[in-house]
Amino acid sequence: MARARKPKAKRPAGPVVFVVQAGGRGVAEAVFVDRAAAEAHRRVLDRAARACVGPFDPGTPESQSSDGGSAFWAALTALGLDAPGKGQEWRDWWEAVCARTTADQRDVLWDALDAWHFYDVVEVPLEE
Repeated sequence: MARARKPKAKRPAGPVVFVVQAGGRGVAEAVFVDRAAAEAHRRVLDRAARACVGPFDPGTPESQSSDGGSAFWAALTALGLDAPGKGQEWRDWWEAVCARTTADQRDVLWDALDAWHFYDVVEVPLEE
């Protein structure tokens, strides 16, 4: 009796898209053929990592965002939160804010700090 041939796996037409730790260190967390799916997965991983760390170690809203902090300051105002007091470090301010805000509110602030990610999306072309 003849053995059935195993169908050959279809090769993606475009690049392979990896989600890796920021800075390109380590192994891929996930592999996709669609950049949008990879970006969505990166956001899930970033949100999970945010629960453990604050965004201001080191840094300020201006240094952690692509718009010089404008979106962060707008989010801060919309949420009714005050900026750090005179002499207070942003890191200490974040710890105090975490105690009195919800995870959804903190996500709004984190999302405004768009220059800072725990994970990156990297496209790699396939070779023949």
